[in-house]
Amino acid sequence: MSFYDDLLPGLGGHCWKVHKFGGTSVANANCFLQVAKIIEDQLDVDKDVLSESINLAVVVSAMGGKPKVTDLLLAAVRYASTREHDKVEEFLGVVLKKHEECLKLLFHQECGEQERLLKIIEGGLDDIRDILKTVSLMKWQAERISEVVSGYGELWSSQILTALLRLRSNQRLIQKFGNDSMSNLVETSTASHIHHKFVYVDARRVITIDEEAIKDGAVVWDISEEKLLQLFEEEEAKL
Repeated sequence: MSFYDDLLPGLGGHCWKVHKFGGTSVANANCFLQVAKIIEDQLDVDKDVLSESINLAVVVSAMGGKPKVTDLLLAAVRYASTREHDKVEEFLGVVLKKHEECLKLLFHQECGEQERLLKIIEGGLDDIRDILKTVSLMKWQAERISEVVSGYGELWSSQILTALLRLRSNQRLIQKFGNDSMSNLVETSTASHIHHKFVYVDARRVITIDEEAIKDGAVVWDISEEKLLQLFEEEEAKL
């Protein structure tokens, strides 16, 4: 009996393995590539050893290194509360530059994907600016607002990693079967072993809370699972 025989079925009746990568693991483009390689190696091992019901979930933090994206975003909130608008723009500019440099290295041959991800980040920064207008107006640095603003970094890292994994998966398929393989994907054991589906999930779209259950609320797992399965179907349809 292996360790995996004792695993209880999770989402969709499947067994899941979950990996968490902190900010240092995604500090720059090279770090993202290392994380992608770790995930790919894990998937290869899973495919050879485990049943096909095993799935892999990956959680990543905001880009770390010096400076950390989370620290930059939290600093922007502090400066907004004291109405130091130049400082706010300075720190948000560093956030943009850090991601922009990373995207240029990771997707230097995929200009369309680089541009798509950059627009997502720029859109998030615009959202943050709108939030910080309220902070500045009220001179109020609420903990909840800080959490919301700092959370953008994790969303950006997740989408960058998802895009990178998809790109590398497609490249492996083309290398193995040729340029027509993406439009005519053959469902063989070899193809499925090489080509994996990677789906970005924002937990806020999925997790449903029963706020009256306990003081801080409780997750309603059956509804949350339904939402997640629906999200998987929607995202897979786009691939």
